Amino acid sequence: MIQLLSPDPMVRFAESFVDEAIVVTLSQQLGWSHFLAILPIKDPLARDFYAEMCRIERWDIRTFREKIAACCFSAPPSRRAPRPSFPQVSPACVMAA
Repeated sequence: MIQLLSPDPMVRFAESFVDEAIVVTLSQQLGWSHFLAILPIKDPLARDFYAEMCRIERWDIRTFREKIAACCFSAPPSRRAPRPSFPQVSPACVMAA
């Protein structure tokens, strides 16, 4: 009996990985389970990070899911939400108090 997969993950895969060279490279080293685990990640930079780390470190699917769940990826400062700034207090104001 042949089990057909839902086209939804395949469509998401095609939308997420548009560069054929990257797909060819990753598909030689990662299984479909790895791709299914990475599809829910919305940030393309995070998705690329996890795919590359999985490829380099040769994570099995269990380790891969654990790393994603542990949020190993941290966006670079330019992509993070800005931190709230506090008003600057001049030394003269502090000394006068």
